[in-house]
Amino acid sequence: MIESRYLSAENADRYRSIMRLFYLHYEKMRYWLYQEEIFEELKAEPYFFDYTMEQCRQDLNALVGWKNLSTLQDTRNVKSIEAFKNKNFRYQMTEYSVEIERMVTRLENLFVERALADSRFAALSWDEILCAYFGGPLIGKKEQREKEVLWTEEAAILFGYGMESADFVSCRYFER
Repeated sequence: MIESRYLSAENADRYRSIMRLFYLHYEKMRYWLYQEEIFEELKAEPYFFDYTMEQCRQDLNALVGWKNLSTLQDTRNVKSIEAFKNKNFRYQMTEYSVEIERMVTRLENLFVERALADSRFAALSWDEILCAYFGGPLIGKKEQREKEVLWTEEAAILFGYGMESADFVSCRYFER
């Protein structure tokens, strides 16, 4: 299966980083990426400190050759024949590559779970570990919104009591 070649090729660390980047964008429903975007995101990582645009182009070409990425030439901003010949491509993960990355992610998660099971944290649940890491209980967005609504309602009631108290005190003060 040629699509899995990037997992064990000579520069597998770079190929896997690129494919993980595409997969993370795929999960956010952002399917097409430009070479410049990929390069900039990789350069933000310390591992890619000396990574060049030429290496990025070569890596993308290798991934296209192994059918991990498909390309589409972007002709929207072409204003000359020279710009057209420059071939500014957008890249997208193929379906096989999405499934391969999904499988790799699951395998990595299994490895982490197995490592935790063999450690002193085996008796702890994921919730307990995450609560300890984040310094408190994890709250979902729905629960957070419900708490915010409840707090807003309670604050309005307390504010109302505060105003009534202030009115009461001011009336008592001015009656003298």
